[in-house]
Amino acid sequence: MHYEVNINGYPRFIMSWSALGRYDLTDTEIKMPYEIILAVSDVIEKNVSKKR
Repeated sequence: MHYEVNINGYPRFIMSWSALGRYDLTDTEIKMPYEIILAVSDVIEKNVSKKR
């Protein structure tokens, strides 16, 4: 499963589950603060676990 993320001020990006055991960018060409990637990953994981 993948998630399309749209944050004002940043290019739209897609995240999917990675071998690192969390959600990560699918496009390695996108440049953005890694803290944002980690925060979005945490939010996705929390929402996915609520649905289970």
